[in-house]
Amino acid sequence: MQKKFAFPDRTPLMRPSVVEGKLQRANLAMAFLSATLVASMLLNFFLVFLVLHRADVIPYVSDGSSFGCQVPQIKQSQVK
Repeated sequence: MQKKFAFPDRTPLMRPSVVEGKLQRANLAMAFLSATLVASMLLNFFLVFLVLHRADVIPYVSDGSSFGCQVPQIKQSQVK
């Protein structure tokens, strides 16, 4: 007969070898997730670097026309 209102039973005791196996699986999963995180960060860094080098941005100023006016680039040596 089941108890209607009772606390759940305690988990059974496990042998040390079983606990050790669970810890090894958890460590393997943690290493896999850490390696995935580092690899995705490196891929993200590489893709940002690639996108910034490939970006061809030409600044335009709205001058009232439908197309705007291209802004000339000023080098640091030209600035007084």
